[in-house]
Amino acid sequence: AILLYLLLRTGKRGQQIYSASGDRAQASLIFRAAAAMVRNDPTLSEVCLVYDGYKRIVCERLDSFYEALSSDAPRKHGLGPSAVLFDEVHVLPNRDLHDVLTTGFGARRDPLTLYITTAGWDQTSLCYELWKYAEHIAEDPSRDPAFLPVLYQAGPDDDWAAEATWRKAMPALGDFCSL
Repeated sequence: AILLYLLLRTGKRGQQIYSASGDRAQASLIFRAAAAMVRNDPTLSEVCLVYDGYKRIVCERLDSFYEALSSDAPRKHGLGPSAVLFDEVHVLPNRDLHDVLTTGFGARRDPLTLYITTAGWDQTSLCYELWKYAEHIAEDPSRDPAFLPVLYQAGPDDDWAAEATWRKAMPALGDFCSL
């Protein structure tokens, strides 16, 4: 929904929106959800073309598109993203893809990066770096007003077996995610 909003409702032409992850199959999960939204809504279907084989949604009226990318970082140089949605950041093998895509923001006025992930284990990873930074900014948002951390996590002293702890880490528990 966020990527379709960015594609169609910002009033900007020439949007290039990408989803990326550790592999194209993972990045394509966002594509499949967005494509289903387009196909199920007559208004969206009128303004968007869905190309399943390319994992791409195009809005010709605005000269804009969204595409799910493979994780092959060297082949992403030269892209000019306006927004990138990184899904499951903890599975990125290194920071190469992230760096290639975010340095491509240079020609954009208001680029946006969204990070979606569950916990990882590697304390040398980009995921861990982003998590520590998010906690740092959550303590004092004035440190970086352009970074909005939204963290759902248990505390270090929380009882992992307590249902209240589960709900802290998984706010959808009992909603669309059964207990």
